[in-house]
Amino acid sequence: MFLENWCCPCNARQFQNEFDKWASGDREIDKFIQQIQLNAKIYQEIIEWIPFDKLENVTCLAKGGFGTVYKAEWLDGFIK
Repeated sequence: MFLENWCCPCNARQFQNEFDKWASGDREIDKFIQQIQLNAKIYQEIIEWIPFDKLENVTCLAKGGFGTVYKAEWLDGFIK
């Protein structure tokens, strides 16, 4: 299984190489995600930015007072 071979420095380097290829539109959110990506010590700590065009079958699950929850299929899947 690929997770057994997960490499912290390799993971950080891979994410760092992608920093200029995505943006949320909010600089503070981008900095937060990037810091999590660079400092993750185990794969469960990883946060990835997923562009909307990398999702399909997006459906609304619920709407509430503070937001809306959606589900979708991630075309590329999580990092390997």
